[in-house]
Amino acid sequence: MRKIASVFVLIFLGFALSTSGIRAEQYDNLVQLPLDQNQAEVIDDQVGGEVLGTQTTKAMVSDKSVLDVTTVDAGPHFFYGEEQVIDENLVGDVYVFAGKVEINGNIDGDLMVLGGTVVLNGDVTQDVRAGAGTIYVNGQIGQNLTVGAGQIYFGEKALIGNSVVAAGGDVNLDGQTTGKVLLGGGAARLAGKYGSDVHAQADTFKVMPGVVVAGSLIADAYTSADVAPDAQVMKENMVKVVPPEQKNRPQREEKMRSVGGVLVKAVMMEFLFKLLIGFVSGSILIYFLPKLVKAAKNQVLLAPMANFGWGLVYLFMTPIVILLTLVSVVAMPIAGLLVLIYLGSMMVAHTVVAVALGDKLVHGANVKMFKNPYLSFGVGLLVLRLVCFLPLLGWMVGFVSFTIGMGTLFILMKSYLAERK
Repeated sequence: MRKIASVFVLIFLGFALSTSGIRAEQYDNLVQLPLDQNQAEVIDDQVGGEVLGTQTTKAMVSDKSVLDVTTVDAGPHFFYGEEQVIDENLVGDVYVFAGKVEINGNIDGDLMVLGGTVVLNGDVTQDVRAGAGTIYVNGQIGQNLTVGAGQIYFGEKALIGNSVVAAGGDVNLDGQTTGKVLLGGGAARLAGKYGSDVHAQADTFKVMPGVVVAGSLIADAYTSADVAPDAQVMKENMVKVVPPEQKNRPQREEKMRSVGGVLVKAVMMEFLFKLLIGFVSGSILIYFLPKLVKAAKNQVLLAPMANFGWGLVYLFMTPIVILLTLVSVVAMPIAGLLVLIYLGSMMVAHTVVAVALGDKLVHGANVKMFKNPYLSFGVGLLVLRLVCFLPLLGWMVGFVSFTIGMGTLFILMKSYLAERK
């Protein structure tokens, strides 16, 4: 069991370190939002350790001594209700669900917002994903903006650091956008400045005076198109009216076939990639923990339905237990260990079922080659992946096999703890 815990700890420490490294790289080129005075306070030099829900950084003061400064809660932050007005600055990802939303503070992280009316006046350093009846964007967004709404309005001061994907009944873009713009709607109006290509499809399309597009402007309008004479397009300018009845049906059908072929290739590549990753990770598990794999295989074959029942308990009750342990600072290390074990179980749940399935399929076969544990595991994994790939039935088989694997690992952990007493 010590080997099991060691493997889980190494896997997830590596994952956490790699994830934090990627996260840090994403923040390298972004504007650092200043902290509000109410969001920082000096901690006495004699106070040690960490403060729950905060991040501790070092700050230089006038006498050149170093003091600990406690910043705001690092998130994630959740807001919901009939109406939400957010005036404070927030660090970390923010999720907002409300009938009316107004965000005036700055967000150092991602923003996901759903609402009837959304007004974004503050700045967001990362991505924004929004869905609304009506949305107003007046602030700065460090990365990408994806928005779907009945009415979309970008103010003159809106600044998007990367790409924009916007779809709505009435789309009005203004301000500045650095990356590509993809927009579609009933009526689309383009104002402001754009640092890359703009692609649009709309019933009516209008380019306002003073627009500057550093890339290409390609737009299909199905009713009318109007481009101001002084609009500047640095590269290709293809704005045209294409009534639906005049579309070339053979070209459209050929394009659909081409898209279908690309999708099929993408799905097959995804299937093969997942199969390869599953085989490599499972083979590593078989090599380093053969006793655990053998015990798990026997348990799966012994009582699959009992494993399924315990898997449901393990799957849904463990997060609740973790949340309860987080209430106490003393129990936080236990919560961390539970998270590692829980995530580790989720990673190998399908593997133990595939090992058992492969052993069952090749049991009694006269071909010596299939007696190899790695090949029998490969057979089981291939069959399991193929069945899970089927429409409708696949997700059900995948969930059942995953739950059986979780239950198997839970039973093995119970047995181990009982033996240790």
